[in-house]
Amino acid sequence: MIDGEVSNLAEKLGGKEHIPLEKLELLVGIDQKLNGLLIENLALLPPDKSHLSICELLLLERPEKTIPIIRRIFESFPGEVSEFIGKLLESPFYIQRQAVPSLIENIEYKEEKEALRKCLKDSIVGVARRAALSLERYNKIPFDDDELIEIVKDLHSSYSECIQCTSSYVIPLIKKRTHFVSEICSSKSWRRRYAIAKKIPKLNAGDRAIIYSCLSQDPEEEIRICLASNMEHAEGWDRLVPLFLKDGSPTVRALAIQMVGNKEEFQEMLKEIVSDGSWEVRKALLCVQRVDTYKSIVVPLINSLNSTPNWRIRKEILESIAYASKQDEKLLKMFLGKHLLGYLSDRVYEVRVEASKVVGELVKMYPWTIEWLPDIETVTSSRSYLHRITSVSAALSFDKVHKTEFTKRLLSDPIENVKLYTLEMIDPRGMDDSTREMVSGLCTSSDGEVRRAAKNLVG
Repeated sequence: MIDGEVSNLAEKLGGKEHIPLEKLELLVGIDQKLNGLLIENLALLPPDKSHLSICELLLLERPEKTIPIIRRIFESFPGEVSEFIGKLLESPFYIQRQAVPSLIENIEYKEEKEALRKCLKDSIVGVARRAALSLERYNKIPFDDDELIEIVKDLHSSYSECIQCTSSYVIPLIKKRTHFVSEICSSKSWRRRYAIAKKIPKLNAGDRAIIYSCLSQDPEEEIRICLASNMEHAEGWDRLVPLFLKDGSPTVRALAIQMVGNKEEFQEMLKEIVSDGSWEVRKALLCVQRVDTYKSIVVPLINSLNSTPNWRIRKEILESIAYASKQDEKLLKMFLGKHLLGYLSDRVYEVRVEASKVVGELVKMYPWTIEWLPDIETVTSSRSYLHRITSVSAALSFDKVHKTEFTKRLLSDPIENVKLYTLEMIDPRGMDDSTREMVSGLCTSSDGEVRRAAKNLVG
């Protein structure tokens, strides 16, 4: 087809004009934009079984967008399902075969089991994986336990290690007790061990126990990380916690802290973590939300890190303080407020900005933050205009909640950049009359940027 004809058809398609089906089929695959227009066009038309031929082609180009259109046609023409699915199953193109599980999921289709078995035995990993994954989404799984066991055996007999791994999607669906999990845990393939470890939340208690017994010291870090992150599904924490807290992976140690940090029986173990060489591990302590732990472990840790030359660590401490403060008001009032307010005068701009933002958020949450008035007073009148600039977020929230007048002070600042930043941060919907009057006065400022910002604010 010549370029001119293609352009003409594309223009008609974009204008939602009617185009004969045989012409539409000629447009498939020319470019992605045309494919998108074809799919949009088909989605707007009433379901028609004659559209299945073009949908078959579009599966090669945009399968995820085409599948819903085909399923809609199946709903209106159920008699077309068997022939169309049969054709896809015999396709030489794996992308078309890969679409089959999604197309037949939860629909009336007599050959459902045979189609799924064929996909599960496909030599292409993507097809087998898509079929295994689809089983989880069935309202009623089409296979009984004995059939599922046979499916797992077939997957395990595949020459492809990746296809063997797809059994991890099927095993949790089996209600009977099987030997599959223990067999996988003793496999030399780390991919198979990792695949089953990722399914811990969906496995039964017996299979989970086998995984934690066999894999808690696995040589592959990702597998141990998987176990540590799913500890809420494990029993025998007395054995696992000391093991994970001494693991060679900082990520495993940090995850273990996050899991047990608020539990009374593990507090003594946490005291040893303060001297851990990994910042990732020590940072996990900052998220522990126990008053006694904060007093004996976390506050000394924050004090020791406040002087670190690495400002990114201070910023991460600040983020942890913000998280803990939003979860537990008592921690903020007893321990964290002092550290948070101190960051308003940090020597690094990024830390000060984040601190001001966090203060602004917490002021809106807790009325007692009026106690911070002297600290906000100090930073908004700092000798350093850079500190005054970064105080704006905190000052604006303080004014809104506690009816103070820091905004007016900042709008009267001798440094134009302070005025400008304040104007850019003010919400016009919350301005009182006196603030609006000050902003209007700045519309005649000698500084062009201040003048423009003021005019934008007052409209």
